Amino acid sequence: MRLLAALADRLLCLALAVGAAQFPLYYAQYLTVVAGAQAEASRRYEALRSAAEALGLEVETFVRRHEQNGDAVFQASGALHRDTLSRHAALSAALAELREAPAWAQPLRLARHYDADLAAAVEFQPGLPLSVAGAAWAGLGLLLAMLISATLGWLWRRPPLPVRA
Repeated sequence: MRLLAALADRLLCLALAVGAAQFPLYYAQYLTVVAGAQAEASRRYEALRSAAEALGLEVETFVRRHEQNGDAVFQASGALHRDTLSRHAALSAALAELREAPAWAQPLRLARHYDADLAAAVEFQPGLPLSVAGAAWAGLGLLLAMLISATLGWLWRRPPLPVRA
């Protein structure tokens, strides 16, 4: 039984260390997807800005006039234009924050700017990250596994509570 417990302990440590070491790779791939989405949003924003400028209007005025027009067709295009502005601003802010994040803050920034649609576009390729960040995450995973293993071992070996009648 002790042999199986020791083996399970080592496998847990290995699995969590390797799993945690994947975070820098996933982060980089997610960042690439966000950058691509932001590039497309910037292209759409620039087209909108050019259309507004050609009419001698600021972008916000151009969009607002579409939204406030009595024609449902213009109102619908106003909603699309508003979405373009919102998406461009959100993706630009997310990309800047994700790029500037120090390694210790990356999980928090990823959680703050996580977009399920963008995450679905990530074609994650696990690997062996041979970097300081990969080693740090592997070490963190190893420490977490050791903590879990020690806690489970303590619970397993703890004497049962006396039963009072």
